[in-house]
Amino acid sequence: MRRWMGPGLALLATSCSPPGYDISVSMQGGALRFDARPNGIWPFRAPDNDITVHSVDIRSDKGVIWHIESNGDSNCLAGAPKAFPLFYGKVPACFIESAKAPALQPGARYEIQVMGAGWGDAYFRFGDPPVLLDLATARNATLELAASDDIASMPPPDPDTMEPRRH
Repeated sequence: MRRWMGPGLALLATSCSPPGYDISVSMQGGALRFDARPNGIWPFRAPDNDITVHSVDIRSDKGVIWHIESNGDSNCLAGAPKAFPLFYGKVPACFIESAKAPALQPGARYEIQVMGAGWGDAYFRFGDPPVLLDLATARNATLELAASDDIASMPPPDPDTMEPRRH
């Protein structure tokens, strides 16, 4: 009995806080697509993209450039509004847009922030294909590329310092 007490308490403790989401980004039919995968242990994890969402922000270095949020309609709330898969600039059913989606600049760094019954965020560099960035790389201002730079030619950062390597 005591042998199972530790793992049982660990499962109960983790179930008290809302789960985070792993956000992925891809291109589909020329459109930027976001998917969300809830964190958790199978069989307790919700299915991919089955996430109740309150708001989504896309940010550039200048701030929020696209914002959608649940419209609060009781018919939508009863079904727990789902935004994923989410396509940039397309407002899902049961959501409203308070900032229109401008064109994204190739090579520019962006962040997606998701709030709902949990949270999630990811940094990415826009392109075809878009590139997910790890947190250290995304926050390192010295890695900013001009829109004309070729992402594929950029060397990986030094693993010890996370500073960019010079060509």
